[in-house]
Amino acid sequence: MNGIHWKWALLFSVCLAAVPQPAIAQDPAPVETDGEERVEMRRRGDIVEIGRNVVVEAGETCNELVVIAGDVTVDGVVERDVVVLGGTLPLRGRVGGDVVVVAGSVEVDGEIGRALTVVLGDATFGGNARVRRDAVILGPFEADPGALFESGRFVLPLGDHLPGFGWLKDWVVYGGFYARPMPMRLVWPWVTAGVFAMIYILLALLFPKPIMAGVAQLETRPFSAFFTGLLVLVLLGPLLLLLLISVVGIVVVPFLLAAMVACFFIGKATMLGFVGHQLGQQFGSVTLKKPVVAVLTGSIVFTLIYLVPVIGMVAWGIMTLLGIGAICLAATVGLRREEPAVEPVQQLVSVKPAEGVASTAPVGESPAIPSIPEETLSLPRVGFWLRFWALALDAVAIGVAWTLVGLQIGALFWLVWLAYHVGLWTWRGTTLGGIVLGLKIVRVDGSELTFPVALVRALASVFSAVALGLGFFWAGWTRNRQSWHDRIAGTVIVRMPKGMSLI
Repeated sequence: MNGIHWKWALLFSVCLAAVPQPAIAQDPAPVETDGEERVEMRRRGDIVEIGRNVVVEAGETCNELVVIAGDVTVDGVVERDVVVLGGTLPLRGRVGGDVVVVAGSVEVDGEIGRALTVVLGDATFGGNARVRRDAVILGPFEADPGALFESGRFVLPLGDHLPGFGWLKDWVVYGGFYARPMPMRLVWPWVTAGVFAMIYILLALLFPKPIMAGVAQLETRPFSAFFTGLLVLVLLGPLLLLLLISVVGIVVVPFLLAAMVACFFIGKATMLGFVGHQLGQQFGSVTLKKPVVAVLTGSIVFTLIYLVPVIGMVAWGIMTLLGIGAICLAATVGLRREEPAVEPVQQLVSVKPAEGVASTAPVGESPAIPSIPEETLSLPRVGFWLRFWALALDAVAIGVAWTLVGLQIGALFWLVWLAYHVGLWTWRGTTLGGIVLGLKIVRVDGSELTFPVALVRALASVFSAVALGLGFFWAGWTRNRQSWHDRIAGTVIVRMPKGMSLI
């Protein structure tokens, strides 16, 4: 029996030894490298946090670190990049990649393996700070003499040279990071909103018809307005680039930028008016449908929406696209419907005396001023867009000729530009672009366009241009289709019938 028990005990011991045993937690074993002991660090993966603080302690390592609206402390090792938006970063350990801090502060007393970028924040460097590549700091800067910048540094201490620059940082922290245009705790966004509301109300007073035309487009074609606005903004950049690299751009780009600025503001006023108009329809109020009251009501509604995180910024973007698209659609419809002015114009038509009847003009007086045919004055008047495309064609023609000659853009170019228009206006009442599109300049009193009138109109167009192009847009906003320089010179542009030669 004793022998049998001994055999069973031996068999049980062998089986027990074959079963895997759980590992017992122990401290990391030291690893010797080059005569020094290194303790194996505890690894963490990528860290991404919003609104929370993160600490990488000594003895820890992580792959990448991104924190928004929170503070970060790095005493250990981050193998790749560190990005901190709206928080502080005490760095006493090591970062293997880039460090980016926006609207925050960084205190470096460790090592950064690549570049450091600080925007709208301050940077402090201790004696152990090491930055292996470039350091770019847009904010207050302070460094210990022992700090090392191996590839140099670029510092623009905005906080010292531009007092009060912190307003932008505050908006980024309390508004931008929460994707809302209107933070509650800041005063200046409310003041700015009030100023813009006054601008929109003023536009509603001056240009009620264009705004209500845009409102009509939003009511009938909202999706078309949205995608039109999106298409305009997408194509604007490439179009400006193509124009800037050509000679044509020096003439067309200022007008195009002015048109976009006007389109933005009138588009925003249109969108505000649309909201107020819809509320007027819901409550059956005629007063709310009036352009000024509608724009004021829409301003109040959107200001409240701008307070909401994420939704506020999304609403601002959608509102901008819809407004720009609605104005572009309204302008396109207006271009197709251009009609003669409703207001009668004074006409001076020469009358040939009958045969055998002596002229009643007193002796010594000059003969009657030559006149243009009566039917020309009754032709459809031209608004802004046809004028703009005629100007673009003129710019292309002069630009190509200028490039072929090989001259540089300067004062001589503008003198030639002026002489080109004055000469052709005096000779044929139009330019090359006007000939292509069938446009002609005529006097509102029926007399011929003379050299002094053409010169006055050309010089007055400078006044229309320097006011952000407002004088040119006036031709598309008023019933009589006259720009500012048209009013000064007493002229108007009409569209000639198809088949009628202007040469």
